[in-house]
Amino acid sequence: MEYELKIEKPLAYLDQNILDLFVKGGADGLMNEISSNFQIVYSDETLKEIRRSGENAFKFIEILKQLEAYHIKINVEEGSFLIKGDATVNSSGAEFIYQDYLSRERAEEDDVLAAGNKEGVQNSVSADDHRLM
Repeated sequence: MEYELKIEKPLAYLDQNILDLFVKGGADGLMNEISSNFQIVYSDETLKEIRRSGENAFKFIEILKQLEAYHIKINVEEGSFLIKGDATVNSSGAEFIYQDYLSRERAEEDDVLAAGNKEGVQNSVSADDHRLM
C-alpha cells in the first residue's frame, strides 16, 4: 500500500564509515545530534555493505533502527535506467527492509546460478552431440 510520507526534517545519507563509527561506539552525542536534526536515509548500497559485514550485520541494523532511518530508492526508467527525478522512501523497520533485501539478493543469485547451470547443460549436450557425430 503506497501513501505519501511527510518528512519534516532535511534528509541525510550517512556513509558506511559513519555507520561503522556508530557501531563501534563512542559517538553517541554525534548520533543523537544527527538524528535530531535530520531524517536519516539509507539505500540498497548501504544494505550491500551491511551484508558484507557478516556477523556484525545485526549491529548495523540496530543503529539504523536507533536512527529511525528510512530506506530510499531513486526511481529510474525501466530499461534505460534514466533517473525519473523522484524517489521512493520506505519507513518500514530496518530489519524488515534488510530481510527483504536479502531475499531479493538470494533470488537474483539463484537466477544467475540457474542460468549458468542451464548454459553448462546446453554446452555439455552440444559437446556430447559433437562427439557422437
